[in-house]
Amino acid sequence: MSKLEIKGALGLVLLMAALMIGCGSTSSGGGFANVDVQYTISGDRISHNANEAQDYFIPGPGTDYRKLTWFCGNYNGHQRSRAELTFKKENNTWVLDKEEYGGGSCG
Repeated sequence: MSKLEIKGALGLVLLMAALMIGCGSTSSGGGFANVDVQYTISGDRISHNANEAQDYFIPGPGTDYRKLTWFCGNYNGHQRSRAELTFKKENNTWVLDKEEYGGGSCG
């Protein structure tokens, strides 16, 4: 085997390993389990079970935002590979501003 063939075979093995570790895999410990998207708003606090949370501020209107992301979540009666909910703070209270989600399942 030439060096190029070895590198190509190694790349293929790494790609397949990365795909096997993907969403929904529990045997490797690297994936995300399917969960129900849950959040509760109480004034200026949001309790949630999201995999990631990001706060950001947009200058000008003086508005705070919080984006919550779930991987492999059940949202609005459907299994989603990704659900992102963005909340905007208005009068010191969080309100749902935007919903984005990926299709497909994580099984």
